Amino acid sequence: MLDRRRRAAGVEPGEDGCYSTREIAAIVWGDKEAEATGKIREERLALERARLVDEGQLLPLDILEKLNQIMLVPMRQRILLSNLPEADRHEILKDLAALGELDWAKAVKERQSQHVESH
Repeated sequence: MLDRRRRAAGVEPGEDGCYSTREIAAIVWGDKEAEATGKIREERLALERARLVDEGQLLPLDILEKLNQIMLVPMRQRILLSNLPEADRHEILKDLAALGELDWAKAVKERQSQHVESH
């Protein structure tokens, strides 16, 4: 078990084949400094996600799923059932699928800059 923890902590013996007291403590009890750093990183990422949501650059997954159910699935069905030629239906569905590949943050910024320029 200690060998697994040693590998997980990335601790190797020194040139003399021995471990320092700090390395032994990290193996036995874990690296509290690294753990604290990880928690700080997680908190920073959570704050960054919240900021992106507030700015409209990131959608929570539940909202995205609702949008998919409310809009995209029915739109796809209407396109498939339409009397449009198959090539046109395929092209429209391809464009619809491309929405998932769109850089939404860039699109929002471009839209905002166009809005500012027009006023």
